[in-house]
Amino acid sequence: MITLNIAETLLYNIGINTFSFIIALIIFYTYCISFTYNYDVWQLRKIEAIILMVLLSDIGMWLLNGKSGNFIRIISYANTIFYFLMQIAVVIEWIRYAHYRIFGRNISRKKELFFVFVPFAILSIIVITSPINGWCFYLDDSNYYHRGVLSAPMSVVILAYLLWASVMALTMYNNEANIDRRKELLTLAFFAIPPFLGGVVQTVYYGISMIWPCTVISSILVLLNKENEAITRDSLTGLNNRRNIERNLLTYVGEQNRTISLIMLDIDDFNAMSTEKTGNIMNLFKEADANMYQDKALYHQGAET
Repeated sequence: MITLNIAETLLYNIGINTFSFIIALIIFYTYCISFTYNYDVWQLRKIEAIILMVLLSDIGMWLLNGKSGNFIRIISYANTIFYFLMQIAVVIEWIRYAHYRIFGRNISRKKELFFVFVPFAILSIIVITSPINGWCFYLDDSNYYHRGVLSAPMSVVILAYLLWASVMALTMYNNEANIDRRKELLTLAFFAIPPFLGGVVQTVYYGISMIWPCTVISSILVLLNKENEAITRDSLTGLNNRRNIERNLLTYVGEQNRTISLIMLDIDDFNAMSTEKTGNIMNLFKEADANMYQDKALYHQGAET
């Protein structure tokens, strides 16, 4: 372990965290304005918002570190507890998101998430009680931050769960044929790598912040994958657009023994029907139902004549 000069470390950490905060804020803003709201986007917004809070509290930790006064001590403890709890929250939300993207709303697979969250509840208790027992962290008499005896094991547990999500994605990647789906699974699998490398560097060079700036790098990759998905899919239906279908069909060229079926549907005035009643989703269903029966009636009238 290498210890760096305090002044240089302070300047570096505030700088890298501030830069990472700005990038994460841009990512969060992009999710808010550039994507149609759904559960998927909502999860990514939450993850990015929590990352923003982690970076902000990390900056606060460095600004308060070593400052004298009982009030500063109270604020430092509160901010550090918040910092560690938000770290746990990021991992929980990422596992939920990755699990959803890998397995969808599979109820049988969703039950396993309960057993995942139990250890995080224990970690949260350790963090909250650290001002008393110093297990996760403690402040010395000069209000300098120090790692507790359970700090390293907690980091290992958190990184292990991130890697578990990566293993799930890689397992599905090996069994997936669709190009876009494979890209997404690879992005999910890669998410844990930059934070893991940042954790290694942070362990060797004690006192510098690397994990969360590296996590922002992972967030950029997830955003890029989401942007690619938005380009290749229809915004109303979520289905592949024509360009993406043609690209996927080209992957089957040369497979002589494979049968390919193509079904084409055309819905008249679908765009108008989908946008006129955006204020009330039930009106959309009622209009679609009424149009369907009207078309059926016209069809039967034509058949009778």
